[in-house]
Amino acid sequence: MKLVTRLMKSWGHLYVLFFLIFLLGVVSGVFFHPEDNHHFQPVSANYMDIFINNLKVGLLLIFGGLMSGGVIPILVIGSNGYIIGHVIHIALTEHTITLLFTGLLPHMFVELVALISCAVVGSFSGSFMFNYFRNKVPKNFFRLTLSDGLTLFFIAFFLLFLASLIEDFISHVKL
Repeated sequence: MKLVTRLMKSWGHLYVLFFLIFLLGVVSGVFFHPEDNHHFQPVSANYMDIFINNLKVGLLLIFGGLMSGGVIPILVIGSNGYIIGHVIHIALTEHTITLLFTGLLPHMFVELVALISCAVVGSFSGSFMFNYFRNKVPKNFFRLTLSDGLTLFFIAFFLLFLASLIEDFISHVKL
């Protein structure tokens, strides 16, 4: 419990920022969307395919954040929110809102926390690198940042696996 408290104290502001970026993406997806009519066409995938895909996104968030100072995670999390918002818009217009509760919500929050954790790691590691090259890094900051980054990565890894199991075995869409 101390670990979670320390992590939230250190990096909670980034979690809030990325959650707000995600929400902005959702609102954009609900209200600003292409005019062509899309329909739900769920694709069947097993939990390992889902996990590997989400792990690739998580690694993009981490390494993209490292290389871009946090810009790539902002774009990816915002885009993810936009896609979710667009799915919500389609569900509302096709009167299939129950599909959100059976197909999206069971796994969405676990997956979102995991992906935001990866975005946080990418962003603070990018910030660390920026400060390192400017010689403005406190002595113990590297060890603490590395420790926090690895801890958040392993938490995200576990949550992505859990979300993939939920998505495969609990979330369902019946058309």
